[in-house]
Amino acid sequence: MTRANHGNREISRLPAGRVLLALESSEPAQELLSAATELARGLHVELAGLFVENVALLRMAALPFTREIGLVSGVVRPIEAQDLERTLQRQAEQVRHGLARIAAELALPWSFQVARGSLLDQALEVAADTDLIVLGRRRSAATRAGSEASQPAPAPVVSAFFDASEAGLRVLAAALELARGRPEQLSLLVPASSPASLESLKERAAAALHVPSGLPRLQPIGAPEAGELAQQTRRRRSRALVLSMQSLHDARTQMRVLLEVAGCPVVLVR
Repeated sequence: MTRANHGNREISRLPAGRVLLALESSEPAQELLSAATELARGLHVELAGLFVENVALLRMAALPFTREIGLVSGVVRPIEAQDLERTLQRQAEQVRHGLARIAAELALPWSFQVARGSLLDQALEVAADTDLIVLGRRRSAATRAGSEASQPAPAPVVSAFFDASEAGLRVLAAALELARGRPEQLSLLVPASSPASLESLKERAAAALHVPSGLPRLQPIGAPEAGELAQQTRRRRSRALVLSMQSLHDARTQMRVLLEVAGCPVVLVR
């Protein structure tokens, strides 16, 4: 059990036995890797890697009419399931080597495993009750190129969905770790409510962070659902979104959508 502690600031027990980085690709987006390593280093816990073989892709490759087009040659050819299996094995090995190198540089304990299924389901199955989970979809090269050409660099803002629950305080602790102990870099998304309730949330966040009540930036939103959370996160060009699944209605469905549209790493606090 680790506490989020910066100087004399201690806001909550953050139960982090390890930080689990769940991936589907051998080339994880840099922001995913940065979020996971930042948390693991700040909390002095294990950096665990999980490579998930996309079962939908494997099933598609087994269909007799499935074809692929070479990016350079333009040649159309059948997708061989065995070739895809070997490609996934190579990718998993690349991920393992990459994690080992980073962990060695940071003097962190590390582990790695491979699973098959959907990214979210496998991450939740592997994670223990005391794990922080970092995940997100890696965009295609074309999408990244277009986005990077038209969008400014991500701001140093960490967005977090904060409510008055104990899970909300753990979310706040994890977000503060990602912000390297700088409350001014937090953007707190809070449930839309009465002015009195909003003021109470602001005071609770300020007291937890040991900052003046006017410092935490609070953005009231409606019911916490994937579209609204993604919109607010993108609007701030946040480098990560931190939340607890306990805050979401129909949590698994909402999380699957959020992973597709958030545009930044999603950190799940158990």
